[in-house]
Amino acid sequence: MKRHFPRKRSNFAVDFAKFLFLFVILIVAVFSVKYTGIFDPDTPEPTESETPSSSSHTESRDPVFSHETTYPPATLLSGNRPPDNNNSTSSPPPPVDTGITLSDITDEKMAELIAERYLSIRSLSRSGQKLWSVQNIVVHYVANPGTSAAQNWNYFETQTDRSVSAHFIIGLDGEILQLMPLDEVAWAVGSYQGNFTSISIECCHPDASGEFTDATYKSLIKLVSWLCNKFGLSQNDVRMHYDYTGKPCPIYFVSHPEEWEAFKNSLILG
Repeated sequence: MKRHFPRKRSNFAVDFAKFLFLFVILIVAVFSVKYTGIFDPDTPEPTESETPSSSSHTESRDPVFSHETTYPPATLLSGNRPPDNNNSTSSPPPPVDTGITLSDITDEKMAELIAERYLSIRSLSRSGQKLWSVQNIVVHYVANPGTSAAQNWNYFETQTDRSVSAHFIIGLDGEILQLMPLDEVAWAVGSYQGNFTSISIECCHPDASGEFTDATYKSLIKLVSWLCNKFGLSQNDVRMHYDYTGKPCPIYFVSHPEEWEAFKNSLILG
């Protein structure tokens, strides 16, 4: 009987050597794929601005936004106001020729023009709280075309769910109603501190454009001029409701900033 054991051992050795060789090849292939990135998705080479040496100087950060809440003086909300057609080199708009003089805005003349019709003391319209100071005069529009001063007074007087009011309402015919003493707070500008440092004037208007009648405009010139002289304020202290919150009020002046500047230039300041 022949012995075949040596041949079997020889075949086993050859098979083992083949297995070991294939195993080594597999290991090498795995490591090659992992560390050379052959199958990784293509990525662009970093640009000069993305290199560590430059990124340390150009690192961007998330913008920080803040909301101006310190009043007075009111701060214009940049980016909200429509662009002014006047460039920086143009001259300011000329004053409107209203024919009003200082003699028309004395205390005696204004007392004849202003009708005191105080709101009832109630938290939603007239709280009775005192102003801290008077540092701004604020112009509004009623945003209810064709309504009268009396109708808007009644709206403030009967308000049940909103804190709204003003110190004055100017009607379509130029009549002026005073709704509370000048040392009290009106809920008008949308800013707590702004309310406590300003006097607000609501103006009636005939249509949705918000443009005032000539009579309303002239009474507004008289009233704002008188108040500025009374409290030692300048043109720069006269604001729109818009300047506090970005609300388009009074809408005609917000939409026509050159008319707003002309209005302020028309004030009679002594």
